[in-house]
Amino acid sequence: MKRVLIVGLIFIVLGGVLMFFFGKGQQTKYENVTATQAEKLLAGGHIVVIDVREPFEFAEGHIPGAMLIPLGV
Repeated sequence: MKRVLIVGLIFIVLGGVLMFFFGKGQQTKYENVTATQAEKLLAGGHIVVIDVREPFEFAEGHIPGAMLIPLGV
């Protein structure tokens, strides 16, 4: 019984280590852009701006064409 627990623990630890090292490559990468780059991308229609604020804040002012996703969603 003790041997089964030790072997099980080893598999759990190895699985965690493998997930840690191999899972990193699957993360989505984000890039920062300057205001000038963002303006060019918006003009070309290549991006969607997602505005995550409250509706009243969005109504006070937002980037034209931005999509609102309220904080409570």
